[in-house]
Amino acid sequence: MKHTIAERALQRALASVCVLEMSLSEPQRLVARLLADSHQEDENFLPSFANPRQ
Repeated sequence: MKHTIAERALQRALASVCVLEMSLSEPQRLVARLLADSHQEDENFLPSFANPRQ
């Protein structure tokens, strides 16, 4: 099965996240997850302000 460039990039990014997560202590992982979730919420909210012509 062929993968697109974007799919391969996503796979590499997910693998990097797993490696980074394993290098953190449990409290650090919790904080990292909370920050990532918060960042994801910001990305979902802010695009409505990015293009005022909508």
